[in-house]
Amino acid sequence: MSGFEYLSNISMGQYLPLKSFLHQRDPRAKLAGITLVVLSLTISNSIFGAGLGLVAILALLIISRVPAKNAIKGLIKPLPFLLILAGLQLFITPHSKDALPVFQLSGIQIFVTGIKAAILLLMKFAGLITLFFISSASISTLELIHGLDLLFKPLTKLGIRTQSASMTLQITFRFIPFLAISAERIAKSQASRGAEWGSGK
Repeated sequence: MSGFEYLSNISMGQYLPLKSFLHQRDPRAKLAGITLVVLSLTISNSIFGAGLGLVAILALLIISRVPAKNAIKGLIKPLPFLLILAGLQLFITPHSKDALPVFQLSGIQIFVTGIKAAILLLMKFAGLITLFFISSASISTLELIHGLDLLFKPLTKLGIRTQSASMTLQITFRFIPFLAISAERIAKSQASRGAEWGSGK
């Protein structure tokens, strides 16, 4: 039945009820802090700045007591796609006219700016994926709704329906595990009826 355990392969969107320093914080503080790290990592244009963001994310992972293997599992799935994007950065990143290529073969030239852009892209995406995993593992659904309602409360003075917005965000955030559970149930029910699930026929 290991071939039907879809939920075990989905790390993002699952809440882990652990007794850690991060789990015990106020949901508003957790949401605000995670949003700040996301913005800092996103707008950073240097490898050094992205490195500081990764250090902060690693610190959050440690104090949250979330198993590192779960975070690594969440990185493995999109890794091929990230490598393709990083490879494209090697060729499409602009460079100065007087720059010398680091690598050149059959007209293909790779410059330092392209290498830096590829590394920066991998660092940013790896950090963001890990950060979203930590946030979903340390913030329960009730905390997410309550925290978003409190953070969005000032917007009610502008006529914005904050409850609908927070509900939409949390449903989107938790949709992946429910989708995995539904797919797992369908696969198991079809297999119990004699279907050769996963055979490709």
